[in-house]
Amino acid sequence: MDFLIADSLTPPPGLASWMACLAFLMVMLNQGWKLAGNLRGRPSGVELRQEVHASFLPRQDFEHFRGAIEIRLSDLETDTEERDRALRIDLAQMEARLNAASERRLDEFNKRLIEQIRELARIQGRLES
Repeated sequence: MDFLIADSLTPPPGLASWMACLAFLMVMLNQGWKLAGNLRGRPSGVELRQEVHASFLPRQDFEHFRGAIEIRLSDLETDTEERDRALRIDLAQMEARLNAASERRLDEFNKRLIEQIRELARIQGRLES
C-alpha cells in the first residue's frame, strides 16, 4: 500500500505542463501555510490591517507633527544661514588682518634689506679705497 500521492503521479510532458503543476503546488503550499497559521491563532490579514491602521497617527496629529518639523527645519535653515554669513564676515576680516600683517612684514623686510645693501655698499667702498 502506497501512502504517498507523489509516487502515483506521473510527470506531464513538456515544460508548460511542468510550470503549471509547479504553480498549482505553490498555491496549495501557500494556502496550507495560511491554514496552519490560522489554526495556531495567528491573526488574519484583515486583523493585521486593522492593527496597523490603528497604530497610525490621526490626521490632525500628523499635520501638527509635520508643521512642528517644518518650523524647526526653517529655524535650522535660518540659523545655518546666519552662521554662514558670520563665518564669511570673519573670514574676510581674518584675510584683511593677514594681508595687513604680510604687508608690515614685507615692509620691515624691505627696510632691513635696504639697510644691509647700504652697509654692504659702505663696506665695499671702504675696501676699494
